[in-house]
Amino acid sequence: MRYFEPSHLDRAIQRLQQNTSQLEILYSKVIPIDRCTSDQGSDNRPPVVRVTVLDSSFNPPTRAHLALALLSTPDISDTTLLLLSVRNADKQLKTGDAPYTERLEMLAHFADDLARSQIEANWPFMPKCVHENPTSSSDQSLAKSLWPVILTAAIDEPTFVGKSTVLHHALPPYWPSLVRDWDGEHRHEAFPRFQFTFLMGWDTITRFFDPKFYPSPEGMSKSLEKFFFVEKSSILCARRPKASFRRPGDVGTEPADEQEESIFLQSGIVKPYVDAGLIKMINIGASEGLISSTRLRESLKGTVNTEWVSLTTPAIVSYIQEQQVYSAPWTSG
Repeated sequence: MRYFEPSHLDRAIQRLQQNTSQLEILYSKVIPIDRCTSDQGSDNRPPVVRVTVLDSSFNPPTRAHLALALLSTPDISDTTLLLLSVRNADKQLKTGDAPYTERLEMLAHFADDLARSQIEANWPFMPKCVHENPTSSSDQSLAKSLWPVILTAAIDEPTFVGKSTVLHHALPPYWPSLVRDWDGEHRHEAFPRFQFTFLMGWDTITRFFDPKFYPSPEGMSKSLEKFFFVEKSSILCARRPKASFRRPGDVGTEPADEQEESIFLQSGIVKPYVDAGLIKMINIGASEGLISSTRLRESLKGTVNTEWVSLTTPAIVSYIQEQQVYSAPWTSG
């Protein structure tokens, strides 16, 4: 089953690539909540919405992506944004890769699986920005609203630093149409402030701090300061093996050991942000840490190899089987 007409996704990608749009919100999972009719924080400023961002190529989504997304627990996040960039700083489309339209379609199905996993984990869905709104005043009442717990979106920006800037500019105008009253009416409220936490694995955070992705050492320093200190974005990094194609039992599958991690985190360019609490490391399951999209695609090449089914989520399994996503003769370009 498809959620979108391919032409709808084609037009969204075209708007991004033609710079007529910075961000395309394509799918959302919402929940009903009770909230105060006043949308001001305790200091009479718009509330802060905490958004965790899982940015990946999703070619296709896997259980490793699910494990990362489930790090955005309610104590640190109000909304999870699944983000696909149609321009990648480190990867180019290759023969056999799924087109961006297929990945965006799969991302919506993956959002369904993520929502099911959140429900199974009995997450208490109450956005912190709503919970912290003042409720003691007698003139405040509760209203039913729909809150976007999970969003999927496309962007045309290859770097994390650039994505943070785009999200700060482009997401606020979307917000009134995403947070709706129970009767379906859009809320005409002040744009909230946003705080973004980017979820990533060990291999990604090392690329984040790789000078080759910045124009110069000075440019890198300014970009990082803007990301962490000006925009107040942060990183939650899962420890995982660096190699993108490893199976349990392979030689060299040990995650980055404590010494390697310590050297990296205490390096001159990284340490200030660790000390400021803006970079945190966390463990995910050992089996999930060995899963990658590359491994799944390689498994799909075998005529009798069904390992790939265990590497992704049920909705993605169904979609790949029904649509024959990786059986089509996709070509780069």
